[in-house]
Amino acid sequence: MEWNVQGLNEPGKVENLMNEMKNLEVDICGISETHWKDSNDFISELPSNDKFRIIYSGGLKKSRGVAFILNQRTLNLVDSVIIVSDRIIAVRINAKPVNIFIVQCYAPTLDKSDEEREEFYEEIRKTIQMKKFHEILILMGDFNAKVGSQRIDDIVGPHGLGTLNSAGQDLINFCCENELFITNTWYEQKESSRHTWTSPTGYTKNQIDYICVIPGMNRKNLAATLGLHPPVTQKTKSITSVLANGLGIQLPTQKQDTTPIVEDQTTTLY
Repeated sequence: MEWNVQGLNEPGKVENLMNEMKNLEVDICGISETHWKDSNDFISELPSNDKFRIIYSGGLKKSRGVAFILNQRTLNLVDSVIIVSDRIIAVRINAKPVNIFIVQCYAPTLDKSDEEREEFYEEIRKTIQMKKFHEILILMGDFNAKVGSQRIDDIVGPHGLGTLNSAGQDLINFCCENELFITNTWYEQKESSRHTWTSPTGYTKNQIDYICVIPGMNRKNLAATLGLHPPVTQKTKSITSVLANGLGIQLPTQKQDTTPIVEDQTTTLY
């Protein structure tokens, strides 16, 4: 699951997010726009004693920022963490029969230079090259892109939103290059439920957040279980359901010990 939270510095916002994950039974959540500086990996606990692991990558300023939040069921399943930038972070999750390599990203907006947008996709390329051969790749995040509502080969399904723009074409080209398809465009739902971003005024709504995965699975079932909607407003299922139903993978049962892994193989690319 992926959410753009537009900042986590407001008091109580992290706790609200963890409560939403608990209520919606979300095991692993990717976060865009944390607005947190630097990078860290820590455990946070709700009053109900539910523990969550928060792994984030930020920059020198309180802007951008990406993160993963893992619930108590999954927090010790992290094999390694890859810190790339304030726009890209990745984790390798222990699963059966193969591990999952999840990349969370926050793409430059259209007002940024072509050079900055090209550099972003080059960093993504270098990151997914760290995926091992037999691992499942999930690329998700706020791509600040509109891929439109017209089917494009086996990449974009017929249930997108809006009109294709240049950033959307960049994403489509990248998916074509890396044999990925955009899951949420394959899930049939009301047009009013397809948006993933709403302007502060509430009048403008777009679909700019996507989850991209490898082909060879039921696209509609996978899209339905991945979940790409804002907290509270939409029901969603956990990534565990995706693994079991869409990818044919299971997360191993954890022991009761919830002590975070202290020897993560954190790698900085730049």
